[in-house]
Amino acid sequence: MRAAILLAALVFVGLQYTYWFGENGYFELRKLKHDLHVQLEVNRQLDERNDRLRQEIAHVKNEPAAMEGIARSRLGMIKQGETFFLIGDE
Repeated sequence: MRAAILLAALVFVGLQYTYWFGENGYFELRKLKHDLHVQLEVNRQLDERNDRLRQEIAHVKNEPAAMEGIARSRLGMIKQGETFFLIGDE
C-alpha cells in the first residue's frame, strides 16, 4: 500500500514538473504569449509605416511639385538658372 502511494506521489510530482517547467509547460506558454504580443505590436508599427510610405508615394506620383520639393530638400538639387549659395558655420 505504501509503495503504491509513493509511486502515485512520484508520478504526480513528475507530471507537475512537466506541466510547469516542461517544453510545452505553463512558463513556456506565458513566454510565447508575451513574444506574440511583442511581435503583434512590431507588426502594427510596421503596418503604420507602410501606410505612411504608400501615402507619400501616391502624393509624389500625383503632385509634380512634391517630387520637386523632395529633390530640393533631400537631394540638394537646384533648378537650371538658379544660383546655389553655401554658407558655412565657421
